[in-house]
Amino acid sequence: MTAMKERFNFGIDDDAQEKSDDSDIQRYSNAAQVRSVTFVLQDGESHTFFYYDLRKISFTPKDQSIALAFVGETVTLKGRGFERFVKDFQKQLVREVTTTDERYEATKGDDEIVITEINVSVTNG
Repeated sequence: MTAMKERFNFGIDDDAQEKSDDSDIQRYSNAAQVRSVTFVLQDGESHTFFYYDLRKISFTPKDQSIALAFVGETVTLKGRGFERFVKDFQKQLVREVTTTDERYEATKGDDEIVITEINVSVTNG
């Protein structure tokens, strides 16, 4: 009897991540079917959501804010440089988002994504 080993790829790549030039954002290195995103607040508290629960992405360039409507909760991000971030989020490439203390915002380059505030709130529906 010959033992056969097959490797199955279910599209889950939790170990595959890529650090981008934006220190506040970690991205997946390739596409997959099952994805989640974690939001890490300044106090270290974190919230993880599955992309399949994401219902709407609202980007307001004037206010440099993004509202991410998940089933039952909304995550609001404030900062700057969100144009590319929105596109990466739509492609489900963003794995982790952390906040930058506002006093360090000036040390970031103008082309970097900077997240200064993350709010998670419960919504109806």
